Amino acid sequence: MLVSVLGVLTNLLDTTDPVVQAKLGTNQQELTGDWAKAQVKYLAGAGSMPPTQVLGQAAFDVGGIVGLIYESTKSPTNGKGILVFTDRLVAAGIYVELYNEPGGKLQQRIP
Repeated sequence: MLVSVLGVLTNLLDTTDPVVQAKLGTNQQELTGDWAKAQVKYLAGAGSMPPTQVLGQAAFDVGGIVGLIYESTKSPTNGKGILVFTDRLVAAGIYVELYNEPGGKLQQRIP
């Protein structure tokens, strides 16, 4: 699926940067490892929140971070993804537009 995104995002925490990882006390394995089993246990009340969710919650709680840049597990050599805290977009006066293809039909505007 190809989706084009138009927007400008600021205040992103780049978790792909080894220096940032070291400051956060994490590493690439923890950030890209199998979190699904830990999530199931956590939701069942039988385990702790997965490290990636702890990091996401802490970043959100800081207040000024709009989102996270993370390494794609599907294309780790050159793929990156962006997690956006959509609640932060309004406060920051920014938005994101999603199109079905480059130059295509607008599918959604957030917020």
